[in-house]
Amino acid sequence: MNRANHLQPGWISTRLTDAFDIHLGKMLSPEASVGIHLKPYLANRNVQWNKFALDDLGLMSFSPSESQRFRLAPGDLLVCEGGEIGRTAIWSGELPECYFQKALHRLRPKRQLIIEPRFMLHYMRYIVDKAPLVDLVGQTSIAHLTREKLALLKVEHPVSVHEQQHIVDILDTADEQIRVAECSTAKLVTLRDAAIRESTLPGLRCFRELQASELYSGAHRSFGSWSLAPLGSLLSGIDAGLSPDLEDTPAGPGQWGVLKVSAVGNGGFRPEENKVVFDHTLYNSAICVRPGDLLITRANTTQLVGLSCIVENTPPHLMLCDKTLRLRMSHPYAGAKYVAIVLGLAEIRHQIETAATGTSGSMKNISQQAIRQLMIPLGSPADVDQVVNIDALFRKQLAANRKEIGQLHALKHGLADDLLAGRVRVKGSGPERVRAG
Repeated sequence: MNRANHLQPGWISTRLTDAFDIHLGKMLSPEASVGIHLKPYLANRNVQWNKFALDDLGLMSFSPSESQRFRLAPGDLLVCEGGEIGRTAIWSGELPECYFQKALHRLRPKRQLIIEPRFMLHYMRYIVDKAPLVDLVGQTSIAHLTREKLALLKVEHPVSVHEQQHIVDILDTADEQIRVAECSTAKLVTLRDAAIRESTLPGLRCFRELQASELYSGAHRSFGSWSLAPLGSLLSGIDAGLSPDLEDTPAGPGQWGVLKVSAVGNGGFRPEENKVVFDHTLYNSAICVRPGDLLITRANTTQLVGLSCIVENTPPHLMLCDKTLRLRMSHPYAGAKYVAIVLGLAEIRHQIETAATGTSGSMKNISQQAIRQLMIPLGSPADVDQVVNIDALFRKQLAANRKEIGQLHALKHGLADDLLAGRVRVKGSGPERVRAG
């Protein structure tokens, strides 16, 4: 990463510890979790790229002396020591009082400002994407970035803080365009969910005032052309997958792989989430997924168990894992697309979460029998077609939005690559590309 002999005029390389005071947060312990000085603190999970997730803050006791040392101030950068190493956000006083845990490094600009904090934020994202932190990361059983190693990081930047700010303004504008596009997509998802719910409302009325014992008794009310039907009555069978012990490396072109449970995501099917299989005795074309397949997770967290999706584009030779199931449809008009839609409705999600077993909060299981017993709303062929068509319209727009977001991310990546490497200089009214050589 360091190119001391190739720095552009007006650029220098600064050791991080010369520009920032670097401190790790307070170590979490049973003793620190109780006391009369309990304060909210940030953990690794609370620090996302350029933002904070503040809805699940923990409390830890900070004595008066510790409060001075670990209290956050606007302008502090928080850098993740583990997990996604290097993930960074800037504290802007989101809470009147907040502290930080040892899993985070706090970078506080020194009195003489050498590196603008938001420049450092963008620089961290840039070098994490480029992977130059690998040499600094210590790894015993778990990879982590120590304070001593982080302090050695050399940051290449314009000498002029004014030029740094120009770079920040351009990259912040790109980030804002991404944020607006993502907000638009989130609103579209909300509208889609509301439209689906409205189109299935007569069927959802069948659930009203039904006790759990009544739900599976067979004596169900109907509303107009809608009634409740057990999911099993729509199926010809359920296929299960493999559970071999494999390295976490995805299959390449022409190779076989086993899907991970994360291949079934909220955004749809993710074929890249797989593990390569070299053992030919494990190859089984009967459990390879194909376009149009309806997949459902049988084991996951409470929120994700029973998540379903339709396989769209997929490479050949990707097999089901033991935590994913394929539902084979046999109903004359309620096919995989319709079932995938209604499995996401709150009434069916409630059934799934109730039926899921397991004492661990991080992993629940739902049996094939419980899946077959799920009661879903089923209308006439016209009702079903309407639901599927509404979903298709929204999915088309969502696909366009997500493509735009991907293009914006690519644009931002290209800008960062040029601006933070000094290949394009920002002077006066606009950027200026530096000639090589």
